[in-house]
Amino acid sequence: MDTNKLHAVVAVVRAELEEQQVLSLMASATSALQTSITEPTPERATAFETAHATLLEALDACASNTFPPSLLHILGAIGGTNNTGTGLAAEIEASLEAHGVTPAAAVQQLTAMRQRVADFSKTLTTLADAFETLAISSR
Repeated sequence: MDTNKLHAVVAVVRAELEEQQVLSLMASATSALQTSITEPTPERATAFETAHATLLEALDACASNTFPPSLLHILGAIGGTNNTGTGLAAEIEASLEAHGVTPAAAVQQLTAMRQRVADFSKTLTTLADAFETLAISSR
């Protein structure tokens, strides 16, 4: 694996997770779903739909969605495909649309996904710091 390309992928994904506020939006959507379960009102359902749509819009705007095949391969190799962009959006949608999944189970799944993305983000930060320490360029 080309370390310069890996560094570039790490830099882009770290930036998009932060700029698109993915972790915050995931927390908001999960919280809104939980609230709509515990206090089921049309307003609470609308709040979840809005939070969900905002999260999907942010994931759709991620720069990694337009990676060329060589960078997509690296993203996949480091386990990033389902931790950002359209890959994460597809997993969220599949979780919410699964037949037989209760709203409470969906909250658990979204919470687990958010934790996984948070862990991935921390790993990217550690890796980016190592690239800087070792003076490995992203170009």
